[in-house]
Amino acid sequence: MLDAYSAFFVASSGASAAFIGLLFVALTIADQSKRDDRTKARRDALAGASFAQLLDAFFVSIVSLAGDVKVFAGASVAMALIGLWATSQLLPRVIRTGNWSHTAAHQKRNIALPVASIGVYLLQLVSAAGLLFSPQNSVLLRIAVLVQVGLYAGALLRSWEIIQT
Repeated sequence: MLDAYSAFFVASSGASAAFIGLLFVALTIADQSKRDDRTKARRDALAGASFAQLLDAFFVSIVSLAGDVKVFAGASVAMALIGLWATSQLLPRVIRTGNWSHTAAHQKRNIALPVASIGVYLLQLVSAAGLLFSPQNSVLLRIAVLVQVGLYAGALLRSWEIIQT
């Protein structure tokens, strides 16, 4: 069943590796003169979340090239759990430094981005877990594949935010 998506996963593997490199470039050119705690915490969280999403897309895409739906699903479950864990590690500092307060410059985005990430990771987890039990389910497979697009969208939005910070 994964054969229909093999070109997507080949392109996704290369794209995620390239985007990881671009993320490091974005971090290098981001204005480092803003050193207050709120800005630093926001930049660190954006970078960490973006990196986690790109790693997820990379590893799931690479593993999917093996062609086995259950291996793809297992990798997706593992990466979704890692993504949820990474988000749980990044959020407390962002919240403590006031990035979610009504006085924060980007309050709505500071809340919307991690909430969207949690939603994408949960969708990835549920669809992949479903595939483990029903590997012939083409709807779950399509959802699991499209989750990769959601991961890219979140990572690229965060990278853009890093440049704006």
